[in-house]
Order: sequence, then C-alpha cells, then structure tokens
Amino acid sequence: MIARAEHPRPDFRRKIWLNLNGEWDFKKEGESEFRKIVVPYPPQSMLSKINDTTQYSKVFYKREFKVPSSFKEGRIFLHFGAVDYFTEVWLNGVKLGSHTGGYDPFSFEVTKLIKFNDNNRLELKVIDENKVGQAMGKQYITSPPSGVRYERVTGIWQTVWLELRGVSFLKGYRVYPKFSERGVEIKVDVEGDDECSMEVEVWLFDEKIWDTSLHFQKSHTFEVRPKPFLPWSPEQPDLYTIIFRIVKEGEVIDEVEGYFGIRSVEAKNGLFKLNEQPIRLALVLDQGYYPDGLYTPPSDEVLRRDVEIVKELGFNGVRKHQIVAEPRYYYWCDRIGLLVFEEMPDWGLILEEKYVRQFQKEIRNVIERDFNHPSVIAWTPFNEKTEHYRDKLKQRLMDETYELIKKIDPTRPVNINSGYVITKTDIVDIHEYGPTEKIREMWIEKFSGELPCSHNPVFAEGYRYNGQPIILGEVGGRASEDIKPIVDRPIFRHGGALKDIYHLLSYYRRLIEVIGSIYQVTGFCYTQLYDVEGEVNGFLTYNREYKIDPELIREINRKYLEKPSSSTIDVLI
Repeated sequence: MIARAEHPRPDFRRKIWLNLNGEWDFKKEGESEFRKIVVPYPPQSMLSKINDTTQYSKVFYKREFKVPSSFKEGRIFLHFGAVDYFTEVWLNGVKLGSHTGGYDPFSFEVTKLIKFNDNNRLELKVIDENKVGQAMGKQYITSPPSGVRYERVTGIWQTVWLELRGVSFLKGYRVYPKFSERGVEIKVDVEGDDECSMEVEVWLFDEKIWDTSLHFQKSHTFEVRPKPFLPWSPEQPDLYTIIFRIVKEGEVIDEVEGYFGIRSVEAKNGLFKLNEQPIRLALVLDQGYYPDGLYTPPSDEVLRRDVEIVKELGFNGVRKHQIVAEPRYYYWCDRIGLLVFEEMPDWGLILEEKYVRQFQKEIRNVIERDFNHPSVIAWTPFNEKTEHYRDKLKQRLMDETYELIKKIDPTRPVNINSGYVITKTDIVDIHEYGPTEKIREMWIEKFSGELPCSHNPVFAEGYRYNGQPIILGEVGGRASEDIKPIVDRPIFRHGGALKDIYHLLSYYRRLIEVIGSIYQVTGFCYTQLYDVEGEVNGFLTYNREYKIDPELIREINRKYLEKPSSSTIDVLI
C-alpha cells in the first residue's frame, strides 16, 4: 500500500501521475547500510519506520521505480512537495539539481532521462543542519525539545510524484476575485507551441455553466462571471470547478483540473471585511504536528478531521502556526469553510541580508503554490521578531518583505510580524498572555490611546498605528493541572495551572467575554487547538481527543461572533 496515496494538489491536478511515496532506502551520514523508510514521513517519526530522534544533519535516500507506458506521450516532471532543508537530486545517475528551503515545493523535468523498459533509480542527499539563520519553525535546535519547541524534521515530509504534461502545457493559473463585479479574473501561463489553443470550462454541481476558447499565448488573462454567482464564505463554502485543456490539431494534449472560490478580503479603517462585510475573527492556533507523523499527517482523513474539529468548536478560522502545511490542508479549509492566516516558519531566521533573501525566495514559492485557495485570507511572514526594534537596516528588510508579498499578491493583507515590534503592515497583531483582568484593565479601564502589550512595544521605533484592524493574535495558553503529555516531555503551559477542565472552561468564557468587550479589537487567536508534545494547553490532546465538550466552546464563540464589528480608526489615529 502506498502511504498518502491521494493526489497532493487537488487545486492543480493532471490525470496521469505516479505517486512515489512508500518504501525507500534510507541512511544517515556515517552509516554503511541502507534501511527501509516509509516516505513521506520524516525519519524522526514513528510512521517512517525509522523513528530516530538522535541528532544528525545529513541523510541519503534512494529508490527504484518503473514508469508506465502512458507517460510516453508528453513531458515528464518530478515533483517534491517539501524536503527539509538543502536537497540534491539524481535520476539514473544524472544530477537534476538542488533546492534550498524546507517548506516550499520544487520540481525537475526528467523527460529525457526516464527509462520505460527498465527500473529508474532516484537518489537524494539532504542536509538539514538547523543552523542559525535557517528558517525552521518550531523545530528544536538542542536536544531534548521542551517548551514551545518540538521534535526535529529532516528530509522528505511531503509527497513525491511524477506528472505527465503535454508537449505544450499549462504552467499555472491565478484567480483574482472581482467580488463587486460578481466574478473573477483568471491569468494563465503556458509553455509550448504557438499553434495550440486553450479550452476552458467552469462547472458547478456537476453542471457546466461557462466555457470559452482562447488562441494560444504564453500568458493570457480573461474574466469569468459565473451564473449563478455563489460567494465563498465559512458559512457557505461554494467552489467552482475549472478545467483547462490545451488542444493541438483537434487533440487534447494537456489537461488540468482545479477549482476556485469567489470572495473578497479587506483590512483597513479598523475593520476586517469578508465579501465587503465586516466580520469578527475567532481563530485558533494550529501547530501542524502529529504524534506519529510529526509534520506529516498519517492520512488525508486525519488532515480533514483537523479542519472539522475547528468548525465543531465554533471558530471561523485558524492560524496555521510556524509551518506551511501541505496543499491538501488548505483544500479541506476551502471545502469545509475555514479562514486561514497562512504563516511562514521563520523561527531560526536572522534579519540579515543573506538569510532574508533566501527566506524571500521561499515566501515567493509558497504564495505561488497557495495563491488560489479562497480560505487563505492573510500572509504572515514573521512571528515575534524583536531584533529590528531600533535597527533601521533590519527594519528595511522587514519592509522589503512586506512590499514583496504585496507585489506577488495584491489581493490579501499582510500581517508582517505577529506579536509585537510591528513594522509596515496591513494588520496589527498583538500577543497577550497576561491574566484576563489585566487585559481588561489595559484595554478598557486604563486605555489611553496607545495600544498596550505586556511583553514588548507594539511597534518598532519609527512606526505607529495607521488605521489597521487589530487582533489579539495569541491569547490563552492555559491548561488544567490534571492534563499530562502523551509523550515523554516536560510539561509546558502559559501561566499557572488551572485546577481542572471546568476551571479552564470558566477561564475561556471570561477571556472571550473580555475580548468581545474591547471595541478596538476585531478578532483573536486562542492558543491552542490541541496539545503538542509537552505543551498541554489544547482543547484536545496531542492525539486529537477532546478534553472538553466542544459544544460548550462553540456556544462561547457563537456569542462572540454574533457581536457586530465597529471601526476604531477615529479613536486611535
């Protein structure tokens, strides 16, 4: 049986593909013999069958595979969903190239190297030193992990696959919502022969509702105004299927199926708007770790269940924290209806030119991959950075990152630095783990017009509030004293332990009541959805068992979300 056999990109799917997950050969540097590993699970995980959590920084993979004859007509590409961190790849003894970055996808054309009458040999060397300057998210640097740092992940952790494209093929497409015009603008990029044409179809509920034919161009933009017009939202996550076909001399030589949702996102004048209507954000923090797979979910069903749990608890969104999840996570958010703050795993990164330039390459690749997901409503490149507070050069790097993201994607707001010491941004995101009554005092009783934060200055030196919507991007983090980790880790929680789960429920109710009464704040993100290793402050355990009746949390969140949002710009500027 192939591990994670489902197609990795439901938003960009071709019919002919070959999943290369499953049993590979694996060894660490210094080992003479290869062992069997199950890809795509990282070697530190139990599901990989290696389960080696000792320190190592260089690993080797190899496997052989046969390619069916259905791949003969066209061009063949080898895809890696994500490999942590620096990867070199060889196919049949020929080096294909290398890639730097642990969270973004990469691929190579292998058409001329593939053998159809013999085995093909694929080999990888991966270096993952988790050294200073490398963006690594919540992975620990020193052993053993503790606090808010978790187990390391090395090597392959997302699906590896072959894909057949046409001689001329669709490189990519972007969907730009035009909500006020009740449609979308679609830009396609194509590679190949100018004598081809493109056919495009849009389907809804298994019925074709729109089509067109285009003369073949390298890049082309067209509008779609589907009827019926069904906006995407968490309450009604309607999606349109889109099919692209490249045709030459009457024959389809390339076909891609994807989907899109129509929604607008706006963050200004103190409000967050979805589909031109003010909304409150009730987000929950999701670290993207699994007890048996670490970064890699055991199955697509488990991945989908993570999204369903958020909905059951009554949150309307999630902050995917310090990890770029696999595309199928965002697919389920699109399908089920969940707003997502997508975040780069920047912990480990230093704000120096050479490190930030590499990080920006990874950001570009991630945005290109996830641009079309309607569930993704904001980009967060940095979390809790402070080293730039008075440093103008580092502030410039932060501002350049903001401008880069806005250039790549002008349709979404940028949450530049979740936490504090904020530079140029579209969202003001403040972390506040202080006692509930202290939060009420700072924001209500003693509010003076300056945005408060217990830990650090809200803004970097030289920056000030400019009308952005304000969210409390991390709150809570408390845990009851009777909850223990299911793995061997020191216990960590924010603040003192609460007596039991009933005290935790009362704490959460009062916290959300207070946040709901703060007129300056338009949303929050609660820490956290489930426990991770020794951090035991989730609504669920690490293996996703409820600690508390989800209906009780859902009712608290319902009351919060029903309150109207109001602009704070006149009060704060």
